[in-house]
Amino acid sequence: MSICCGRPQTVCNYIARVKVIGNGDDDQAKQLLAVSEAIDKIGMAIELDSISDMEKLKYYGGTKTPAIVIGSKLVSEGKLIDSEEAEKLIRKAVFGI
Repeated sequence: MSICCGRPQTVCNYIARVKVIGNGDDDQAKQLLAVSEAIDKIGMAIELDSISDMEKLKYYGGTKTPAIVIGSKLVSEGKLIDSEEAEKLIRKAVFGI
């Protein structure tokens, strides 16, 4: 699943890529929703991927789900965060604020 800024992906130039990694359970779905809401609040072209592959999580150095990766950096793992916290993490990782 990929979400952008509402435009066709062929038109959109993403400024960042966020991955929610889990094992396909309810927690992953909840985390995906919170991150999606955060991206909507930011209002920029940020790609969102949902990954159910524990090997990918290990690749980023994580061991617990749900996990959030922004760019290539693991920024959260093993807990659900709300959309406000997700927005803060994205803003810090992408814009440095």
